[in-house]
Amino acid sequence: MPKRGGERSMVPRAEFGSYYGRPVLKRPRWKAPHLPGYLYFGGLSGAAAAMAAMADATGRERLSLVGRVTAATAAAAGS
Repeated sequence: MPKRGGERSMVPRAEFGSYYGRPVLKRPRWKAPHLPGYLYFGGLSGAAAAMAAMADATGRERLSLVGRVTAATAAAAGS
């Protein structure tokens, strides 16, 4: 295959294959709209749980309660 300026490729073009002719990567089983929500709610749940733990350690009972409820709700929504 000629390149610019009359150069020729010294290496043959790579062909990707796998054992028994199967695809190298499996097709994902998750649907695209679900994955961002799963990641968002998982992060929200973890951050709210950490905030609740810090609020509990510093004696802020109301903030601790809100953090725990948010963490539980986000964990349920993410699953």
